[in-house]
Amino acid sequence: MKLSRNLLCTAVLLTICILPASAQTTAGVTGTITDDSGAAIPGVTLTIRNVETSLQRETVSDESGFYQLLLLQPGTYTLTAKKTGFRQATREGLRL
Repeated sequence: MKLSRNLLCTAVLLTICILPASAQTTAGVTGTITDDSGAAIPGVTLTIRNVETSLQRETVSDESGFYQLLLLQPGTYTLTAKKTGFRQATREGLRL
């Protein structure tokens, strides 16, 4: 099965959801990484970095392609998705 090399970019851009903040003190990002056919992609490393503070957090998508990065301080972030065999995808300017 041929998988598109840019599927991570498409998946990240289409699946990012900003979670409601609890009392406006924290925020989070959650989503599911899939290929062009809708199949889940496990083992994708996602790194989110706060542009103002340079603090970063990392997680790996589970067997269903699901990931979550929670308890983030409000601010502007850059989210990067990486997996061997796929082109790295980066989404800049995420406001949480």
